[in-house]
Amino acid sequence: MRRLFLFSSFMLFLFLPLWADGVACLNSSIADLWHLAGGVVDITVGEAVERGFASPEAILVDNASGRNINSELLIASEPDLIIGSEDTSSHLQLKDFMDKHGKKMILVRQDDFDDFLSYFQLFCSITGRDDLWQEHGEAQKQEINDIIVAAKAHEEKPSVLFIRAGSAFSAVRAKGTGSHFASSIISDLGAINAYDAMDGKVETLSLEALLTSDIDKILIVPQGNEEVSMDYINELFSQPGWRDIKAVREGEVYFLPKELFHFKPNGRWSEAYRMMESIIYEE
Repeated sequence: MRRLFLFSSFMLFLFLPLWADGVACLNSSIADLWHLAGGVVDITVGEAVERGFASPEAILVDNASGRNINSELLIASEPDLIIGSEDTSSHLQLKDFMDKHGKKMILVRQDDFDDFLSYFQLFCSITGRDDLWQEHGEAQKQEINDIIVAAKAHEEKPSVLFIRAGSAFSAVRAKGTGSHFASSIISDLGAINAYDAMDGKVETLSLEALLTSDIDKILIVPQGNEEVSMDYINELFSQPGWRDIKAVREGEVYFLPKELFHFKPNGRWSEAYRMMESIIYEE
């Protein structure tokens, strides 16, 4: 059998089959990525089925988003390849368990579009679908390069803050370049990333820091129930002090769609860049 050589982010050399039957994707974004590369998602989580990346007949090793994988059922399903997320602590523990049981498991991490390209090219190599690599890899790369060039041509560079928001203050966090792909897009487009510029001082939304930071735009992706999250943020920003933040006062607060900025956009990276550019530079 021919083999593909992969150097993983865990500094381990893994040999993967050039094709794989019985693939387990342990969250919906990974299922989307494997499906986009022409693969069949045989074993997965409930959210992947709900989002349309796996058949209702797929074996479910978690009925929700993939943070609580049934390891016994996963092993019993006899996957050739297991794909988990390096960002999920339970997947890190699961990999150790699978290694001990002789199961091939890799962990992926998408912090930016370049990470997507690396894993997507790998998956297309496994499935043998170079046509999909050209369509969703090379084509998106060119389109995104064009978007970045156009964005950086703007003379005025607004200060932009990206926030992930739940339905309580403890679940609201600003994110910088390297800690969330949406924040990395802001930096790629040539805007001033407010989180980075303030060395993370606004991570927990310090009102004092926000009032003195002169932020032009605030971009928010809701977590959990979108409607509840948006209602909470709208209520927070209507309160004294918060409503005096420059971006809030001037009506420059934007809610971003979860499909593009919470879940990894995969085949829609160029759409995410284009939407972000239109908000930042008001095109």
